[in-house]
Amino acid sequence: HGFLAGIGYCLSFIAGVSVISQWFSTRRGVAVGLAVAGSGVGQFCFSIITRILIENEGWRIALRYLALISIVGLSICAIFIKPLQPYIPNNHNESTLKLFYQWNFSNLYTGALFSSLGLIMPFTHLPFYAI
Repeated sequence: HGFLAGIGYCLSFIAGVSVISQWFSTRRGVAVGLAVAGSGVGQFCFSIITRILIENEGWRIALRYLALISIVGLSICAIFIKPLQPYIPNNHNESTLKLFYQWNFSNLYTGALFSSLGLIMPFTHLPFYAI
């Protein structure tokens, strides 16, 4: 469950952020920020629902309910996806890997990597220890 759920959360998170950015041309940062903040709140609520379902129905039935909730929610979200904007090829022959040689980008990427490792786990396991 942990590995596959992690992949599913990552795929739905990246898709959600990229879809939000296509709907807004002004204040795009605010819109993406609200989407990212909402994903944390949603993960917190989802873990509470998971605990309640496991306690009442057992883990096997709980996973089926969670899959159903995810399928319905993602299907509703898929209705609002706009067609992708046309790809404009870059005329430069530079690789994007050169960004890693820049100090600022490397620090930002490394910080985002390590902060995301501990971001989801507290929301997942915190409700089990709540009063």
